[in-house]
Amino acid sequence: MSGRLLSKGVHVSVLGFVANPGVYIMKSGSRVYEAVNAAGGVIDGADINGVDLVNIIKEGSRIYVPGNLPDDAGMAGAL
Repeated sequence: MSGRLLSKGVHVSVLGFVANPGVYIMKSGSRVYEAVNAAGGVIDGADINGVDLVNIIKEGSRIYVPGNLPDDAGMAGAL
């Protein structure tokens, strides 16, 4: 990737209860819900009530979609 291409996007980590956790390059001005969708959307057990889906993503953002399962705290360490 050229420096010019990288300047048009922001890097974001999408973790937790999403289909494909990982690092994504999103268009500048993208919102959290777009990054969650890029990661394949939420999976069963996701609790998006605490995730502000309309926030604009900033370079280096970390988006974590928690679960509503009792052992969610253990999953966070596995990611």
